[in-house]
This record gives sequence, C-alpha cells and structure tokens, in this order.
Amino acid sequence: MGKKPPGGKKNLFLLLVNVFCITALVAIFANYSSGYRQKLYDQNVNSIGNLNKSSATVAEAMFSYYAQKLSDMSRYIEANEMNLEDALSYLQCMSADTSGRFELIGTDSSGYVLGAGENGAAVAIAYKDNSYSELHQIFKNAADRGANHVLYTPEFTDAFSAFKCFAFYDYVNVEENGAGKSYTLMFVARSSDLVAKIQQSGNYNDLSTALIDMKGNYIIGNSDFKSENLFKYLYVFNGLTLDQMNSLSGEVLSTDAGTLLYKNSAGKDCVFVYTRQTDAKWYSVSCVPVDSFENNLYGNQLIIWITVILSVLMFINVFSLNKMNRVLKLAAIREKNANEAKSEFLSRVSHDIRTPLNAILGFASITADDSRLAPDLKENLRKINDSGHYLLGILNDVLDMSKIESGKVELRERSENLTRLFNDVLSIFSGEAKRAGITIRTDFELRENEYFIIDSLRTKQIFSNLLSNAIKFSESGTEIYWSVHEEPDEDGRSKIVSVIRDQGRGMSKEFLDKLYEPFTREEGERSDEITGTGLGLAIVKRLVSLMEGTILVESAPGKGTKFTVTIPFRRGEAEVEKNMSMAADDSGDNLRGKRVLICEDNELNREIAAALLDQRGILYDTAENGKIGVDLFSSSSEGFYDIILMDIRMPVMNGLETAAAIRALDRDDARTVPIIALTANAYDEDIRDTAKAGMNAHLAKPFERDEFFAVLSRYSRN
Repeated sequence: MGKKPPGGKKNLFLLLVNVFCITALVAIFANYSSGYRQKLYDQNVNSIGNLNKSSATVAEAMFSYYAQKLSDMSRYIEANEMNLEDALSYLQCMSADTSGRFELIGTDSSGYVLGAGENGAAVAIAYKDNSYSELHQIFKNAADRGANHVLYTPEFTDAFSAFKCFAFYDYVNVEENGAGKSYTLMFVARSSDLVAKIQQSGNYNDLSTALIDMKGNYIIGNSDFKSENLFKYLYVFNGLTLDQMNSLSGEVLSTDAGTLLYKNSAGKDCVFVYTRQTDAKWYSVSCVPVDSFENNLYGNQLIIWITVILSVLMFINVFSLNKMNRVLKLAAIREKNANEAKSEFLSRVSHDIRTPLNAILGFASITADDSRLAPDLKENLRKINDSGHYLLGILNDVLDMSKIESGKVELRERSENLTRLFNDVLSIFSGEAKRAGITIRTDFELRENEYFIIDSLRTKQIFSNLLSNAIKFSESGTEIYWSVHEEPDEDGRSKIVSVIRDQGRGMSKEFLDKLYEPFTREEGERSDEITGTGLGLAIVKRLVSLMEGTILVESAPGKGTKFTVTIPFRRGEAEVEKNMSMAADDSGDNLRGKRVLICEDNELNREIAAALLDQRGILYDTAENGKIGVDLFSSSSEGFYDIILMDIRMPVMNGLETAAAIRALDRDDARTVPIIALTANAYDEDIRDTAKAGMNAHLAKPFERDEFFAVLSRYSRN
C-alpha cells in the first residue's frame, strides 16, 4: 500500500471547517432574508416616508425663499417708484443667476419675459390661449389685490418655452405716467427642474416625487405621474370605480400622512407615500416600485459588510484624526505663541521708537520758542517737527492695522457731542489746509445739543484720515466740501451720513478696485508724490465696518474724490464731567507754584518734562525709578505733591507697580493725588492697565505741549 499524503487528516479537517462555515453563512443569510423580509419591507416604507418628509421640508424652504425673494423685489420696485423701463432693467439684473426666469405681466395677460433676449433682455409675451384661464384670473386680480403676500400658480404649459412649468407670483405697482399700474411679477421654472431640487431619492433610483393641491391636482408635476390629477392617475391605471376614486381622495385629503399600495402607469406595484405641508395647502407625494425593494433587501447584506469595513476604516480615521488633532493643537499653540511674540515685539518697537521721538519733538518744540533763533533755524525746526509727526503717524497706522487684524480693537463707547467732535477734527486740519491754499467748507446739519453713543477716538480717526487725504491730494486754490446730516434708522438708531468731497486729482478705476487693501498706494508722476504707508483707508474701512457702517467712494482721474460714510449711532445724553477739579483754563498758567513728582528713567524725557514745567513756573522733583518715586512721596508731608507724572517701563519698580504702591499708602493724599501716565506704551490694553493701577489719565509719548498742560490743568488740585 502507498503512503497517505502527509497532513491529509489536517487538510480534511480544514476543508470540513470551511464547508461548515460556508454552510453556516448560507443558512444565516437564508434565515436573515426570509425572517426579516417583512421587517425590511417596513423599513423601506419608513425610509421612503422620511425621504418624502424631507422633500416636503425642502419644498417648504423653496416656497419660503421665493416668497421672500419676490416680496422683496416687489417692495423694492415700489419703494423706488420705478417705471416700466427701470423695473425691467432691475429684473434683468436679478435674472442673471437664477435657474428660472422672471415675467412681468399686466392685467391684460400680456407683458415681458426676462432673460430670454440677447444678453438677458426683455421679450414681449402674451397669455392669450384659453388654456391659461386660471392665469388670466390671476393677472386680472392684480388690479384689486389684498394683502401683499406671494402665491403660486397651478402647473401650466408655458407660453414662451412650451414646457410644463410652475410659477410663484406677487403683485407690484409700476409707475407709468405719474400713476401706478398693476402687474403680476412671476418667477417661472420648469417643473422638472423644481422636482430635481426637492426630490430626495436616497438609495431609490426609481423614486418619483410630485406636489399636489387639496384637490389632487399637480402643483409641480413629474413625468412619472400621468394625467393632471393624482387620483385620476390611480383611477385610470388601477381599474378603480368612481366611488373608489372618491373614497381614496377623501381618505388621503383627510389625513396628514399615509401610505398607499397601487400600480403605476407601467403596471408595477408601487408604494405611494404622502405628507401634508404645515399650513395644509398642499401635499408631497413620493412613489417607489416595490420590485426595487429587492435590491435593497439583499443589498442590506452588502451593507453589513460595508459597515464592518467602514468601522475598521473609521477606527483608522479616528486614530489618524487624533494624531492630526495633536499636530493641529501644537500648531495652534505655536501660532498663539507667535502672535503673542508679535504683539510683544510691536509693543517694544512702539515704546523704543516713541521714547526717542518724544525727545526729538520735545526739544524741537522747546527750542522753537527761543525768540533769538534765526528764521532759517526756525524753519529747520518746523521741518523736524513735521517729519517727527509724520513718522509718528506711520507708527500709529502700523500698530492700528496690527490690532485690527488680530481682533484686539474694542470700541470704547460713551455719550459724546457729535457736532463738537466734528468741529474738533475740523480745527486740527484747518491750519494745514490754509497753509496749502485749500478752503474747507462745511455743512453740519446736526443740533449742537445732540449726543450719541460713540467711540470718539475711533470716530475721529476715521474722519481725520479722510480729511487728511483730501488735503494731501488737492491742489492750492481748490475746495473741500464736508457735509453731515442725520437719517432715522429702522432699529431706533440714527444714521449719521458724512460726505467729504475734494477737487483733487482723483483715482483710477484700477486703483479703486484695491483701495482698501493694506499697503496699497497709487503712484504719482513723481516719486515724491508717493506718501504714507497705504494703511489709512484700510484702517478706515475696518473701523467703519466695526461700527456696522458703510463707506462708499466715487472718483475719477482729474475729477476729485467723494467719500460717503454712513454709521448708525444710538442716541445718548449729556454727561456731567467728573474730573477731580476743572481748571479755569487748560493753558497751564494756573499751575504756577504747584509741585510735580516726575517718575521717569530716561534722562532726556526727564529734561523735556522739566523744561516744560519750568515754562509755567511749576516746581518739580525727579525719580529715576519707581522705588525712588514711592520713597519720595511717602517721605514727603501730606499734600506736598499736587501731581505725579508716571512712566511705565522703569527699572527696579515699573510705573504700574509704583502707582499701586502709592495708592496703598496709609495717608489721605495717596488716594487723591492725580497720577498721570506719561508713557510710550500706547496700546488700548496699556490704557486699561494704567486705569486698573489707579492712574487718572494716560498721555502717550510723544505728546503735544498743549495737550500736556491741558491734562495737568484738568487734574490739578486747588
């Protein structure tokens, strides 16, 4: 006898195991298919029902959208008192990106269809056929319409395209010869296009959906639904009697939702699922042949395996997503750290530029007061002063743009006199305009005692930028016109509309397209005409948007520029000044004999402050750091110091710590002595920090001499 092959028993065992597994799988599959057939059938019916409800929801949303759209368009035409030509032009524009077309039909059933002619022009159309009897009645009703609400037509064969169509419509009055003429404004779309939008087919390739009214007539038909009425369709293709058809109609129209089993026009058994719309004016009906269920029944086996595979893939995806999330989290942390580093860098750069700039402008201002200076030296000092302020403007623009883009700008609103604010801006630029030979004419139509809730700093910044640009790009001998008026707003606010128009060189259309982009400038014929950072208008645009306003520009080369700024403000009330003591004037003359403590680590800035105080006969002591400042104040007699000028960045003890330490001293004048921040820290958060530390005011370096004495006068104690 020959030898048996090695492993024969083992191979037989594996074969039996495989046969058993396959047999078991076949048995399980057969049991699954037979035992759950009815359950899966019910699941299919429920699934179709859900799809039908989704179709009804989409249809409701579509009805609501077109209702609002047509209503808005009608109101817009009437509000602007458009004549027929203007209305057709407007509708032509509105037809550019729609899937249907607009028609404007008069009460005589004739009118125009938009989007049909060359370049979307209007084409004459007339509904004269008797088959449009219901449409004729709709058009006639335009003359005696009731409440303004959008309706829809029954399905009809369109006179223009000859396709089955459906239309939403509203009534509108169009101005003709000084009187309003009634029209019907329709949005017409092919039924098949609308069915494609609302039909939710899911996994059922043979699913068909139609909308019917409360008589069973198709509102939006489908080529799979024959006849013009659902119940007539079932009557014809299912051999029903008239009584059976009427009974079926009554059953359906008396319920909100349900399921029917009838044959379609091809003789196939079908499930018809219907859902009533919320306001009970129409139904959504979906139909699926039962034999297409078989694919879904056996397809569920495939779904099980797909589910397993997808579960594995999902596990892999979850693992990958977790890994990706960790990477993104680390990237977000790095970006946050980079932004914080950027903010810190800009803050330090701002401080380090403002500190020497304060010395440059301060010494230039003090030196210019010397009457012994020759005219050419005074002119040189004026140029130094102008260049310093120009550099300061560039610095402020860069910092403002950085804060705006990082979302750190917050409006600090309070009740302000808007007329006074505009006059303040005007006074700042009047001298500059006069020196340039430019006349500024104003027309402020605001009552002097009107107050609004505004951020005065940012509002001034908007109009200062616009007025500065108008002067910069205007020639000598020209005029700038600035008007302001008030318009009521719908939500109770007032729209303040400001127009600044110059007779300057204007801007090209190409430049207008990128006018508000940062760092954008239009080059002149000479290189010295290119001035500024190109950030001013970018900042203006973003600040206006932050205030929920709008800015419009009109300009052309050689024809000047016109900016229209509209900002909504809430009304406010006059606020009583709550300063510690209001001086009789802000010149500083009332400060003679007062004593000031200067806490400043920079020697040049100490010299500037000391020189300015000397000009008004004000006594002072100096401290090179915060610790010395606290010691000087605590060792002095109570009431010895009238004001403290406080730098922020100082060695040993910074200005915030110093102010807090002085306020914490156990003596009455420690709580009342005015502490004024005199610092190169100029961010909004710096102002908040100084206030939290107990300081009364904040002056950013470099500061103007008049502003310096005005603040000292305002806060000095009698």
